[in-house]
Amino acid sequence: MASFTVNSGITDTTAKSVNTNDVGTIETGGTLSAATAITWTGGSNAPGVVINNSGAINAATRAIDTSGTFSTGSITVNNNAGATITSANDAFRINTNISNGTIALNNAGTVTWIGVGGCSACWARGPRSAASPSGVPLGRR
Repeated sequence: MASFTVNSGITDTTAKSVNTNDVGTIETGGTLSAATAITWTGGSNAPGVVINNSGAINAATRAIDTSGTFSTGSITVNNNAGATITSANDAFRINTNISNGTIALNNAGTVTWIGVGGCSACWARGPRSAASPSGVPLGRR
């Protein structure tokens, strides 16, 4: 588990695992594409994991997901203008009970699932905030 950068003009097909205070950056023109592109395994609640997406995060199952049974940790996903997060299932899923930390999605781009029965941002458990400049609620549609 480590911080990572996907540079402009690069398509990185290696799944990433992040925790504690890792920072993941996808630059404009960069693409992260894997079955589950990013897996968050908890860690620090301040500042926590930060994902800065200015490119594309694509996944066959989930673009961003949780793994394990952790209860402490924070994650902030900044999906910048022009950036995309796309998945065949849930685009951004939190399936862990976070009792000490925060979950934030700051969306100025596009978050989409293209399959059946998924959602753009799914919080099964834990505190959360989601910002969408269009005012459209994130979640099952």
